[in-house]
Amino acid sequence: MARARASLGVSPRSALIAGITTISVGLATVAAAGFATVLFARKVVVPPKKRAMDLEIVHSDAETITLSATIDSMTPGHYSLWFGGDTGHARVGEIVGYSKETVTRQIIGVDFGNLSDARRARMSGWFYLTPRDLGFEFEEVFVTTEIGDAPAWLIPADEPSERWVIQVHGRAVRRPETLRAVPVFREAGYTSLIISYRNDGDAPRTNDNRYTLGDSEWRDVHAAIEWARAHGAKCLVLMGWSMGGATVLQALTRSSL
Repeated sequence: MARARASLGVSPRSALIAGITTISVGLATVAAAGFATVLFARKVVVPPKKRAMDLEIVHSDAETITLSATIDSMTPGHYSLWFGGDTGHARVGEIVGYSKETVTRQIIGVDFGNLSDARRARMSGWFYLTPRDLGFEFEEVFVTTEIGDAPAWLIPADEPSERWVIQVHGRAVRRPETLRAVPVFREAGYTSLIISYRNDGDAPRTNDNRYTLGDSEWRDVHAAIEWARAHGAKCLVLMGWSMGGATVLQALTRSSL
């Protein structure tokens, strides 16, 4: 037995140390993964205070802006461009030129802020900031929820209609995200009710100021359904973006309506 052990070239002490080392590395890996999971979960449920300015502004003038090339900045279409730590807002249009490292886009307009002094920016899928930008009549209303009154935009159809759509924005954004869908529904004869929900920055906050990814926010959609019914809606469509979609599905499965 001694000769066999010697022929392997590994002592019991060395094997024990190697085993302990392997266990330690494994535990460290598990701990690191657990820490990363906690950070990710916290990021998902805690409303962000600031958004990352992930684009460099290389140059801008009255008609165009040149940005660092990313998937967002090189995507065709019309978008919002936030700059100056979200203190400024512009609208950008089609791509008019690009290089390996930059992209140049049309500037449709600057709503507020001084773009000439800005160095960093971020793009957003929004394009409109308020219903006023659409050119439609609208009214600011309040939906009574279990934790207080939540502001909403009511945009009536061209003609009085019993068909309504309730539009629910996604995580870490606000009501303007949904405005792009209003013209389509309005053309189809729907009144739009664009709602806010708890902890989104417009509606009342809960004590913990946390998102629950639809598990509690659906109650605010339920309240909006009741509000719409009380104001003439008989046929309702629920539409949601991202976490708003999850919230809509929760309302469909859990609401008494």
